[in-house]
Amino acid sequence: METKISNEEQSESTQQTQQPISPPDTKISWVICAGAFFCMLLSQGTGNSFGIYQVYYKENFLKSSKASSISWIGTIATAMMLFSGIFASRLAISIGFRNTCWIGGVLGFVGLFAASFCSSVGALIATQGVIFGIGIGFVYSTAISVVSMWFEKYRGAALGIITAGSGIGGIVMSRIITAILNNLGFRWALRITSFMFVGIILAVSIPFKSRIDLKASPQKLVDFKALKSPIFVSVLLCGFIGNLGYIVPVFFPPAAIAQLGASSSKSSFLVTLFNIGFLIGSVVNGKLSDNLGPLNIFGASAFLCGLYQIVLWVGINTINSISATTFLYGFSVSGFILVCIGAIGKYSPKEKIPSYNGLYLSFNGISLICGNFLVTLFLDTLGKGTKFTYVVIFSSACMIVGSFFIIFAIFYVRRHSEGPPSWKN
Repeated sequence: METKISNEEQSESTQQTQQPISPPDTKISWVICAGAFFCMLLSQGTGNSFGIYQVYYKENFLKSSKASSISWIGTIATAMMLFSGIFASRLAISIGFRNTCWIGGVLGFVGLFAASFCSSVGALIATQGVIFGIGIGFVYSTAISVVSMWFEKYRGAALGIITAGSGIGGIVMSRIITAILNNLGFRWALRITSFMFVGIILAVSIPFKSRIDLKASPQKLVDFKALKSPIFVSVLLCGFIGNLGYIVPVFFPPAAIAQLGASSSKSSFLVTLFNIGFLIGSVVNGKLSDNLGPLNIFGASAFLCGLYQIVLWVGINTINSISATTFLYGFSVSGFILVCIGAIGKYSPKEKIPSYNGLYLSFNGISLICGNFLVTLFLDTLGKGTKFTYVVIFSSACMIVGSFFIIFAIFYVRRHSEGPPSWKN
């Protein structure tokens, strides 16, 4: 069953796109998927390892700074990664996926390398946050858009594979960063990873190219036609509301179990545990989205992200229960992150995928920034800077409320399907 985001737009795009279309799900598709896997490994893996830097900064380098202030570095990086998607998609249309990814690789290198010379939270926000965030945003947006374009039948599996790169990258990069931090300090950790980042990104993105002639259809920087689609709006609302609380189980569990008496090595291991869950979840959720439909898995993933927090972290609140939350959140949030892209790809015209993805990611970048303001407010005022209960409840509520909007999209697709009604949406 194929239900497009907009039938009017679909017919319009068909008339505009006259160039021959390369077939999807071919050998070149899998070569591109392999390159995108390594792009995600470096970009998301390095970003997902910020929790290690956060603990190190607080204990060794920025002792006088609040944990909520230091968390802004990682939050801004993630927000800029998403927000820059709208510019990356437009750039990919103009100069191609490969060149856009190369620009991202260079920007990521500059951000990390410059951060190694910084001595304040503000400077780290500008370098490790803004510049590096834009760089990984160009790489991330390019990787998911080019893979979504080159696959149809196996889109969910392919997106699951490249998202698994994020989990593997988090495991690998967290081990590398921890080893360098313990032996050479954070400045050399940033410098060494910056050269790794740019070198690998430039190499693995060589095969990237578009499956269709994107220039054949007029493209806008922001394509607000997507907002006419009930499906896209439902996906967007789920992502926007859910991302308001996204950072809490990513950045704060190490500090939370440290308060309960866990060792520094145990606290740092939670970053690896999160990425193990993310890795397994990427493969499982990607496959499930092909079999059960991306909307179903997207909504279920968001709901479970909220449920685990309220039951295991708030309800039980032990070292083991918070550790379990970290793993299970990593498992489910992989579906929350990747399956939305599969849903947009399934229900949108092929040549609109980059611009629609960019619009979706940009809204989520704004959501992360707004969410961190609220998290900081709750942590500093209600939690006195150290009690995480209120921010965990906030994060849980955002994920659960966001998941409800997908119910509307599921019923909309079922009602407007071109074939027999199905719950596989």
